Amino acid sequence: MTETVLWYRAGDRNRAKQLSERLGIAMLEGDKACSQDTEEKQCKACSQDMEEKQSKANSQDMDNPDKMVLCMDEDGLSLIKDGMTVRGDFTLMKKRLSQANLQHEMLVKAAKIKSGTKHLTAIDATAGLGEDSILLAAAGYRVRMYARDLVIAALLEDALMRAAKDDELK
Repeated sequence: MTETVLWYRAGDRNRAKQLSERLGIAMLEGDKACSQDTEEKQCKACSQDMEEKQSKANSQDMDNPDKMVLCMDEDGLSLIKDGMTVRGDFTLMKKRLSQANLQHEMLVKAAKIKSGTKHLTAIDATAGLGEDSILLAAAGYRVRMYARDLVIAALLEDALMRAAKDDELK
């Protein structure tokens, strides 16, 4: 069984506590500042700090090869396992969301309804990190997103909150 632990910085304790309670996962406070040079370095710092803290707290727990780290830092949430990182980030889709490029997206073409139809709604029952949903939303659909996995849902929620602060993505 995969185990997830939430790594967070001291300043994020209240937010981390709410998230860990909602997800039912352990919290692990980090005291090393993450590098902001690249996401890879940042996640490596989070993972190393998590490993140091966790090994001090409970050395046998690190023997679990299925351990994942949900890293909460100033850039948002990311999921880390075996040196790989997953983070929802809609800013990477800005070019695809322009009206000129949006009409060439296969999903938008497949979902196209006769012109004049108002109040279109799409249900993304396997939302994942929300890329299909944001394409449909940019095409004028009202989108309802569902994610079964609570950790993936938390990553998606975080990505949506960060996107709401970006004027180009509102």
